[in-house]
Amino acid sequence: MKVVWIVLPAVVTGFMGHQTHAAVKISEVLFNEVSSDVGGEWIEIYNTGSTTIDLSSYKIGDEETSGGTSTTESMWQFPAGASIAPGEVQIIANNADRFNTVYGFLPTYETNGTNTSVPNLTIYSTWDSDGTTLNMANGNDQGADSWTG
Repeated sequence: MKVVWIVLPAVVTGFMGHQTHAAVKISEVLFNEVSSDVGGEWIEIYNTGSTTIDLSSYKIGDEETSGGTSTTESMWQFPAGASIAPGEVQIIANNADRFNTVYGFLPTYETNGTNTSVPNLTIYSTWDSDGTTLNMANGNDQGADSWTG
């Protein structure tokens, strides 16, 4: 089974200054896309909380070890200004065009595509300096996918 890890900021300031735990969760993962095309892999995130969360410091990927050296695994950072509203679902696809072909709509973000209407995540080289692709191996990737904030 493919495991996806989430590491979030400890607290988010909520209503009237009360601190609440961040509420972004990975809600779905497709690691073995139809025809086993790794370009069709995607991760869905969901904000279960009551406040909008700034994603610009969040990272997501399949390189489970900081300083890892696998070129088929990587860590990606959300672009500046990225956020997720309460109750909102967002999809991070490897390739927006492949995702659109299969599902009939564009994802929120992409990692390895060239669709200019979909914002790209960028490689977070501080975590993994040689990774270039989010590749969940179409079945039981070794290690764990990661989500950091």
